[in-house]
Amino acid sequence: MSRTAPTTTLTVFCNADCPVCRHEIDRYRRYAEDRSLPLQWTDVAAEPDVLGRRGIDPETQRRSLHAMTPEGRVVAGVDAFNLMWRRMPRFRWLAGLLQPSLMRAAARFAYDRLLAPALYRLDHRRRRRLPHDNQN
Repeated sequence: MSRTAPTTTLTVFCNADCPVCRHEIDRYRRYAEDRSLPLQWTDVAAEPDVLGRRGIDPETQRRSLHAMTPEGRVVAGVDAFNLMWRRMPRFRWLAGLLQPSLMRAAARFAYDRLLAPALYRLDHRRRRRLPHDNQN
């Protein structure tokens, strides 16, 4: 992994309706904005079809973090976090932890099979309890 952060803008797609996700992403967003880092933020709850033309439906967008490279490649889950962290000096060490393929495989499993589904279920239950006129 290079010691320098990429200089082109990465677009991060997050679900701001999920309180846990919103809290974590807001932390990253404030850090990035305070330092004018090459990150752009899009809320998939506010723009549910934002990745639709790339074949990603709104529910899939809500299930995990997504990111789009300047070249238009979309990645999800741990790979999206990895790209985001690489652009943030304070968090670059987290991206470094993912470089050994075994660590990345373990992180993908934990995120894709445990963390993201649990957060999605919590958010889905919360959205079902909301009155319909408050849902996106």
